[in-house]
Amino acid sequence: MGNQFLFKSTDDGDHWQKISPDLSGKIAGAKDYTYPDQTQARAAGYGVIFSIAPSPVSEGVIWVGTDDGLIQLTTDGGKHWKNVTPSTVPMWARVDAIDPSPFSIHAAYVAMNTHRLGYSKPLILKTTNDGRTWQTITNGILADEFVNVVRTDPVKKGLLYAGTNRSVYVSFDDGENWQPLTLNFPTTCVNDLVVHDGDLVAGTQGRAIWILDDVEPLRETTAKLASESVHLFHLADAWRVRADENKDTPWPPETALGQNPPTGAIVDYWLKDNVQGPVTLTIRDSKGNIVRKFSSQEEQENLPAHRYFQKGWIHPEEQLAATAGMHRFVWGLRYPRPSALRYEYSIAAVWTEGTPLDPEGPLVLPGKYTAALTVAGKDYSQPFVVKLDPRVHVSENALQAQLKLAKSIDAAIEQAVSAHNTINDVLKEKKGSIPTATADTLFALADRGQPSLASVAGVLTGLETAVQGADAAPAQGESDVYSHYRKELDGLLARWHAVEASMTKSGK
Repeated sequence: MGNQFLFKSTDDGDHWQKISPDLSGKIAGAKDYTYPDQTQARAAGYGVIFSIAPSPVSEGVIWVGTDDGLIQLTTDGGKHWKNVTPSTVPMWARVDAIDPSPFSIHAAYVAMNTHRLGYSKPLILKTTNDGRTWQTITNGILADEFVNVVRTDPVKKGLLYAGTNRSVYVSFDDGENWQPLTLNFPTTCVNDLVVHDGDLVAGTQGRAIWILDDVEPLRETTAKLASESVHLFHLADAWRVRADENKDTPWPPETALGQNPPTGAIVDYWLKDNVQGPVTLTIRDSKGNIVRKFSSQEEQENLPAHRYFQKGWIHPEEQLAATAGMHRFVWGLRYPRPSALRYEYSIAAVWTEGTPLDPEGPLVLPGKYTAALTVAGKDYSQPFVVKLDPRVHVSENALQAQLKLAKSIDAAIEQAVSAHNTINDVLKEKKGSIPTATADTLFALADRGQPSLASVAGVLTGLETAVQGADAAPAQGESDVYSHYRKELDGLLARWHAVEASMTKSGK
């Protein structure tokens, strides 16, 4: 903690110990100042500590910045201090942020805020030798913006982020050059930045908290990338989190809501040129089994479902891109959606973000997976891990039992829907050419009987949604319902195959 002195506590703030002299520009015996003399004001001790930055690689190294334009350093936990301020720092430039390097005990980066001096000018300083010499690193930042914060990436050496009074910038060469990292970020003052679990978090002046999910593509962006025709970036760990479990009326469109990060495995890839053929993405489990496969040439699903609300509640499905440039595809960690005679929109809707259609495919199990991007016949693979929601406490056996039952239900739905559609096709194609009794039997099997293929498919569709409704082993009742309707389905299929064989034999 700092005022004009630096204090430390080793008991959670119950007691404090002063570990520095006055670190502002105060001069002993100096008289009070006459406005607006900045030199007298500093000497009189009107400055305070504005930033405190312990080194992440050495316990005794602490950097301190003041609001009267001083940078102070101790390398022994506060026993000795040294003023390492370069002459390029204007008096009363505010040291808004100091970021010691996570890779070197001797390096640090400093963001100097100059707006209180009546002018806007970017000023970021870098030292690699404990402040003995400094380099100004602002090339690429607009000349009329002032800098509030600079941060180093904790993983990629030389990757830096900076926040100004208007925007966010990134440097890939340790500050030698900067470029905007704006994307859809608003034009606003950025007061702070932090890299947390691979995400870049920005705190703004009155424009909320913004998060850039997964900076791994920035870490892999090098000069080598430009020479590649295809690049599949490393995948971050994917959390097995249920996206939206709202069971009540959704928030109205006019309600201001934050935006959640994508739910699933985020696949980032880069294509140098447009691809003529299909771009495919194949997800395999740890045993090499195919879990999902996507193609850039897939058409949007046109599923049978009654939309009883505005189109704004619908969001287009994810589509693989085959055009040149950076692309992101999010796999929702689910197996393929089962066929159904009818789908229903969930009430778990978010305006412009989408409304789920039930039934969905079962969620995959936590574990190791591989994503393979295929472009022009060549595969580019990256491993990744699916992790269980840390708020959920369930055994692996329970999740395996849930997945096993869900897959069995899906297979049964597929059989029921396939037989139902085949029977309807037969009735249309052979209308008037088959005996009335046979047609009645087929109508009963498909829709009109009790049970029928349609009724069994409807029950199993609802059961699939129920089984997948929580991270838990199936309830005994769910297993019993499946067993009952599996037997009914087997009987219906046997009757259909008997009629089919009879029609084949008679030539009808």
